[in-house]
Amino acid sequence: DNSRNLDMVIEAHNEYLESIMTKAMLGDGESSKTILSLLYEVLNIVINFCHLFKEAHVLYQSQVSSERKSSGKFAKSCGGLSFSDSLENLTFQLAESGKCFEEKYADLMELLRCESVDNEVLRHLTFRLDFNRCP
Repeated sequence: DNSRNLDMVIEAHNEYLESIMTKAMLGDGESSKTILSLLYEVLNIVINFCHLFKEAHVLYQSQVSSERKSSGKFAKSCGGLSFSDSLENLTFQLAESGKCFEEKYADLMELLRCESVDNEVLRHLTFRLDFNRCP
């Protein structure tokens, strides 16, 4: 009788652990791996965008400082590029980052909508991500 109770406790514990792994998208299922992979891609795009934005801010601060010191001449401290070329390059990279984000975000939302039919946690995640989306 005690062995049966212990077996039940072990089984309940294993089911609980499996539930946690599934809800954290760390399970063995292919959809969990795909969702997590897309989520990482979206987050990496956001991080890259932040780095580009910081780079643009540094470029702007450098230009302002340079203008104050030399009456409008831009010091070529950005890899030999002029201010306008550097700004154009950063603008292009920021735009590309934005396009990539939109594509990956749309892929992620579509996958979540498909996978969330039988998964309450994914339904809540989908709702939250869709609710926070900018118009």
